[in-house]
Parts: sequence; structure tokens; C-alpha cells
Amino acid sequence: MKILFIGDISARPGRKTVKDILPKIKEKYKPDIVIANCENAAGGIGISKDILKELQGYGIDYFTGGDHVWAIKEFREELYDISLPIVRPYNYEGSDKLPGKYFDIIDLGAKGRLAIITLLGQVFMKNFNRSPFWAIDELLETLHKDPNFPKTIIIDFHAETTSEKLCLGNYLKDRITALV
Repeated sequence: MKILFIGDISARPGRKTVKDILPKIKEKYKPDIVIANCENAAGGIGISKDILKELQGYGIDYFTGGDHVWAIKEFREELYDISLPIVRPYNYEGSDKLPGKYFDIIDLGAKGRLAIITLLGQVFMKNFNRSPFWAIDELLETLHKDPNFPKTIIIDFHAETTSEKLCLGNYLKDRITALV
């Protein structure tokens, strides 16, 4: 399975870059799925349904969002639509009361299935987030009880410090497919 992950797309220049470059990358590498972090695609903070559709038109199949996914009030309400191809952070404090999916399973037919999860770091973040270490242990324990849960697991870890990213990467080594 070939997975292309695009980091944080920021505002109009980021969207234009995706529009200009993604078709060439897809032609050359032929990924089975393209996933992108879109939480800052609308003016540098937040995302809207129109911009999500615009990015889909450029060839992105699925999206992750970080702490800014709720920045645009109208989109917060649209996150109740579980058919939207986006996951929001699992460990955001109070996330059980917020709209949106905190993980999703994508079926790529003969290529297999994959799970997409988003987590937030704690260091230098403005809002309080539950420990990504404890949160992912809890989530993986629950999900692994399902015998049909995919073996391919991609986690978008939206954090501010390299040290926190490296620690979580080492912590999850051999338990997930990729931490981006």
C-alpha cells in the first residue's frame, strides 16, 4: 500500500502549491491514498467545507485536523456529518462532546484497509490536551479488540516540539504503521 501524507496545508499559498504539485507527484508515485492535514487551509487557521471540497478536487482523498479544526464556527457544525473525509484530534480535552470522528477506517479494496487517527501534543499547546501516550494506549486497546481492525495504522501527531514527536514515535514503534 502506497500512502502519501501531506503536512499542514496553510492558506491560499498552500492550496495553490497542492494544486500545482500534487498531480505530478501522483503521476510519478501512484499512491493508493493521499491524506493531508488541512487544519490551517482556510486563511492560515481553520478549514471550511468549501475548501475541503476544493482540496479534494486537487486529488486529496482524506484529511486530518489539529487543534485549529474547530476555528471556523460553521465548520464545527459541519463536522457532525460523519460522511466528511476528515478526522479530528482524539485527545483534545472534552473531545467526547465535540463533533467529528476521531478515527476512521478506509477500505482500499485489494490494497487493504487502514486506520487514520489524529493526536495532539501537550507541550506549548494553548489548550489542555489529554496525554497522547495514555490516550493512544486507551484507543488502541479498544480498537484491537475488534478482530477486523486494520493492521495499517497512520497517526497524524500534531505537536509543537520535536522531542515530544520523537518520544511518541519511539513509544509507538512496532505498534503502528506510521506516525506523521
